[in-house]
Amino acid sequence: MINQRLHNTFDHDTEMWHIYDAERSVAMLKELGPGGFHDIYHAPTWERTGGVHNSGYIWADDARWSLDEPETPRSVLVLMIWRQWYMRGSVNLRNASLSVFLRGDDLDLKGGHCRFWVQSRKLSSRWHLSGKPLPIARGIWADAPVQVKLVDDESQWHRSWTVPGMSPASLKEVLSDVEAYGFAFVGFSEKPTGHFAMDEFELKLEEKRG
Repeated sequence: MINQRLHNTFDHDTEMWHIYDAERSVAMLKELGPGGFHDIYHAPTWERTGGVHNSGYIWADDARWSLDEPETPRSVLVLMIWRQWYMRGSVNLRNASLSVFLRGDDLDLKGGHCRFWVQSRKLSSRWHLSGKPLPIARGIWADAPVQVKLVDDESQWHRSWTVPGMSPASLKEVLSDVEAYGFAFVGFSEKPTGHFAMDEFELKLEEKRG
């Protein structure tokens, strides 16, 4: 058994993380139709200093995120990444360990909370880790990262979305074939506002060797 990790330090740039603008994406679909449609993503702001160790970090704000209405419950996909953006295939995140620093500045979640999620485009389903809301430090970086295990247990997750007309995929199927992952706000009464920052993102996964 060997350990592998996916690590984003944000010391030099945004490392391909983005903010999903669901409302503009839907508007474009209505305007152009399926043939001319593509999802709208905004780049987060990269700061050269001010991170956990006064290094680089990224942040998003409510001017760039929007409500993803097709999801149940409604979500804001506030920071996310598709592995294809940096020429990588899917990854097996079953029972991987997540470690990350999250910070809010004037962040009002409107009664909501933050979740980690995974998605497989091939399997057309997204699951939110619902067993443990992720704490967000207020105004300063926390002394230690948020840490949570991506347990392969559907009682700890919620399937929030499946492509209409497609068969929902199980958690095991999606976790074994993750093409996108990120953070979402859910459970809010109205659109969350403020700034949401991230630094030192890491996923530790185990891979069995034959």
